[in-house]
Amino acid sequence: MAVLKHINGFTLMEAVVSMIIIMACYVMSTMIYLNIVKTDNTSLKVRAFLEVENLAGESIHNSIFEDQDVYCEGLTIQKRIFPYKDENKIKLLSISAIDEKGKVLYAFKQLIISK
Repeated sequence: MAVLKHINGFTLMEAVVSMIIIMACYVMSTMIYLNIVKTDNTSLKVRAFLEVENLAGESIHNSIFEDQDVYCEGLTIQKRIFPYKDENKIKLLSISAIDEKGKVLYAFKQLIISK
């Protein structure tokens, strides 16, 4: 009589569970990758924030209230002074950082009193 050897292997349930685990890992890694790609310009936004805040502080501290454009490493910082309603002494200081594609990365607005 022939002797049947017991062959070790995976059951169908084990194979399905392992495939589900692999797919879950794949989906999570894809989501992480897409989040990283989407927030790739975070360092550029931080630099834009720092440049705008620096220019705003310098302008207010030194009372430099005139329009100005500053170009630095892929950013255009636009400083504009607008009259506020019908007031002569109150102005609106608007500073925005724009990247090379024309997208506004950070904007700053503040009312100032000019002498």
